[in-house]
Amino acid sequence: MSTRISHQPAIDLAVADVAAKYPADPRHVAHVADQAILLFDLLAARHRLTACDRTLLHHAGLLHDSGMWISAKDHHRHSAYIVRSEALLDSYPAAERDLLARLVRNHRKRPRPAPHNWPKRRQITLCWLSALLRTADALDRAHDQRAKFSSVRRHGSAYVLSVSGVDQSRFDRALEKKSRLLAELLGKDLRFAVSRS
Repeated sequence: MSTRISHQPAIDLAVADVAAKYPADPRHVAHVADQAILLFDLLAARHRLTACDRTLLHHAGLLHDSGMWISAKDHHRHSAYIVRSEALLDSYPAAERDLLARLVRNHRKRPRPAPHNWPKRRQITLCWLSALLRTADALDRAHDQRAKFSSVRRHGSAYVLSVSGVDQSRFDRALEKKSRLLAELLGKDLRFAVSRS
C-alpha cells in the first residue's frame, strides 16, 4: 500500500470538506473514526497494517455515513458512491480511493470481499479495515458516544475487548454480530468485558 495519503493535510482537508458537504451525525462519525483508530492501535501487533492504512481507516470513519444525506436506506452504498464520484476527493490517489469506497460500503450489512485479482495483501487489508470499522460503528450504535474501547488482551483461546462507558444491561448485541469478521481475522473467540467506568 502506498504512503501517499499519510501526512497529507490537503487530503485530510478534502475528506473533512466531503464530510461537511454530506452531513451525517458529526459526533457519531468522529467517535467511530476515533474508536476505529484506537482499535487499530490496540491490535497493531496482530494485523501489522501500515500508517497509510491507519489514515484510510480514519477517513472511512469520517465518511462512512455520508450516504445518509441521500437516504438512510442503503446509505452504505450511497456513501461508497459519494467517495467514488465526489470531485472534492479527486486528489485522493485512485487505488486508495477505490479501497476507501469499498471500506465505507462494508461498514454495514454483509461485507463484500475484495476482488480476486487484487494482490493478497490488499485483500487482507480491506478485510482488516472493514472489520475494525464495523466494530467501531457498532460500538456507537446508539449514537451517544458513551461506549469506548479501553483495552484488548488474550485470555486462553479468546481475545477480550474491554468496553467502558456502558453497563451490561445496555450492551448492544449488535456489537457482537458486527464484530464477527474481526473475530474471524483474529482466529480466536472475541469476547467483550463491559463496564460503566
